[in-house]
Amino acid sequence: MQHTNSFSKILHAASDRCGEPITAAVLAVRGPATGGVGPNRMFGRSNLAKELKILNLIALTATHVRLFTLGGRTGLKPKDEIGAWPLGAVQIQITDADRSSYYASTMSTIDYQVHVVRLLADGVDLAVDVMADTESNDVVESLQAFLWAVHAAGAARPAP
Repeated sequence: MQHTNSFSKILHAASDRCGEPITAAVLAVRGPATGGVGPNRMFGRSNLAKELKILNLIALTATHVRLFTLGGRTGLKPKDEIGAWPLGAVQIQITDADRSSYYASTMSTIDYQVHVVRLLADGVDLAVDVMADTESNDVVESLQAFLWAVHAAGAARPAP
């Protein structure tokens, strides 16, 4: 799969951070289900959802599903690897959802579609959004490659 130079740079930097090649990856944003002050946050327990940044990278390697936060000046530099799960120990469920954003400055609402990618592993139940309604070939191609790689690795499970 051909990527633009920026997406290739993200993949190479993430590969360098985890020490193994990334076979497929997709950019994901923090979804509405990951926000808020829940019991874990109030009592000081670690919560993977609160470690997410606005933009994140879910990556598949030959052995693991890895989750990186992105940041830096451009917002596209892998900053921290906040999770890694062996392929056999993680399930990935993908469902479609509609989202909307209200912009107070223009008093308008934008409706859009996302794929909700849910990672399930021992002690982890995390949902992030991947844009579904996009003109970017990189996003579409990376999501397709990611879905095929997840399916081939046996980590895909039907959504409940």
